[in-house]
Amino acid sequence: MSDTVAHKLAMIFALFSFGFVTIGSIFSGATYITAFSRGAVAFLLFGGAAFGLLRFMIEEETEDSEEDAEENPEKENA
Repeated sequence: MSDTVAHKLAMIFALFSFGFVTIGSIFSGATYITAFSRGAVAFLLFGGAAFGLLRFMIEEETEDSEEDAEENPEKENA
């Protein structure tokens, strides 16, 4: 997984969270300003969490591939 894919997935998750929380708040009777602010907080929290987890997974995947390359240099030459 590349950095671009991680950024796109985190943005999709953040936008989905924003929309879900905003619509849910409006249906629950909140004012539009309150619903928007709740959605913005959900965007930051869940988008940030998704970005952090995906970033962690990318770093771990990169370290694993570097270790494999050091152990088996024949694979790189093939």
